[in-house]
Amino acid sequence: MQHVLLRVVVSLALIAPMCASNNKAWSQEGAAPAAKSEKPSLFKRLLIDTAVEATVNAAESAARRNASRNSAKPTPTTKPAGAKCLEIKLDRELKSVVVKESPPIRLARGTQKTMEDIVRVKHSVTISKGWHVEAEVRAKAEAAWASLEASVRGGIERSTSKTYGTETERKRSVTLQGDGVSAVKVLWVEYFRTGMATLAVDGQTLEVPFEFREDFDLLTTEAGAAGELVRTWSDVTGQYAVQATLVDVKNGHVRLRKNDERIVAVPLEVLSDADRRYVTDKTHAADQATP
Repeated sequence: MQHVLLRVVVSLALIAPMCASNNKAWSQEGAAPAAKSEKPSLFKRLLIDTAVEATVNAAESAARRNASRNSAKPTPTTKPAGAKCLEIKLDRELKSVVVKESPPIRLARGTQKTMEDIVRVKHSVTISKGWHVEAEVRAKAEAAWASLEASVRGGIERSTSKTYGTETERKRSVTLQGDGVSAVKVLWVEYFRTGMATLAVDGQTLEVPFEFREDFDLLTTEAGAAGELVRTWSDVTGQYAVQATLVDVKNGHVRLRKNDERIVAVPLEVLSDADRRYVTDKTHAADQATP
């Protein structure tokens, strides 16, 4: 439709001077032209059509060039002003997360089996998922995190006296010994360094919990035994954690055996979502194994 209107406008612009010239000639002679209707000659019509087509093509080419230049311009990105990492504090113990486990494996007495795997560990630093804070504060921290991740990683390296690349290839293996009775599972476990980053964002100081994926390993646990695996248990805030094994669940409390052999009882409702799912899976498996 725009092309049609453009052609009409151009045609009128080219014909108007011709009409004005004829009117001027009539006024000078003082009499109207002959009564017969004069039509533009074929040659004139060809000239008009050619001029219209050239003008329209030029306008369309200009529009395409403008559109191409606009699309080629990079989209401006906004970066939080005054974002800075002030301090890094690491937790003393590593956080372990079971990411996969094998089906139960039972070997004949006197036999053994070696299982191995190669995993590329991406050493990423992320804001802890369990960080419970106002949506506005979390959004501000996440917006600044991309520009501060290198600073947080540098603080971790200084604290651990280690240098981490973007990712590391890890080869791990575990050997199972058969006794003809017990069944075991192989666990794929990822280890995280956790801590707190003090950030200054737009004049505001934020305490942001983070997780740094550090390593990977293969472990074994007795199939069906709830208390064989030592793992990191944390609360819903992600600020408190302990290395312990699961003993049992009674009256809405989870009993955990810490590394120093002390047993503590923790309300199930204060545990993290991952820990509650772990307890549910273990108790469900124990119920099914009970005749």
